[in-house]
Amino acid sequence: MRLLNLTICAVLAGCASTATENRGTWQVTTQDDPITGISRCVVTAPDAMLGSSFTRSTRLYPFVEKNSDAGLIVGVSTGGKVRFTPGDVVWRVDQNSPRTFTMAGTPIVGKQSNAFATGSMTAEQQQAYESAMQMTAGMTSSIQNGITAVGGEEAESVLAELKGGDTLIFRSVAAAPSAGLPTSGAYEVGQIKGSKITPIPLDESFNSALAECGL
Repeated sequence: MRLLNLTICAVLAGCASTATENRGTWQVTTQDDPITGISRCVVTAPDAMLGSSFTRSTRLYPFVEKNSDAGLIVGVSTGGKVRFTPGDVVWRVDQNSPRTFTMAGTPIVGKQSNAFATGSMTAEQQQAYESAMQMTAGMTSSIQNGITAVGGEEAESVLAELKGGDTLIFRSVAAAPSAGLPTSGAYEVGQIKGSKITPIPLDESFNSALAECGL
């Protein structure tokens, strides 16, 4: 079985198998960085095949993360060993109003200098400068980590919506432009099950995984 799983992984370019066997739609991965000391507990819905789980660089995966440095983070990550930013993402739970997660709004992970201002700036100039620097830092975090996500109070709101929901769908904004020629990317918003794309269930495996992370 192990050899067969490795063969499948080799065929699916850019995939990276998880350390645990598939126990449901949502699973937990933990990590303690030996250099930065940052600890992470991540709940995500990877691909599954023949009892094993894996991710691919060509797909996007939803995640909820408890991060010792950045706190609660909720959003979308690319998979595989080589990560790229998902870009801005549109996200919806059940029939609730859709949300848009932006690269610029992605939480900053890691220690950052807050010394943005200079003494020659007015209060208005300083506020505008700090806002621009925050957006730049968010986009940098999105690119470096291969995620588009929200943190803080917005992440708490999204998580509450997830806990009370039944299904989740999302996609990269760039996959389906809001004007011009329509694209098939508008319908690629769930998990691939056989030959069909279905919404991602917010089932018992989701609640169990959150509990494992203390969420």
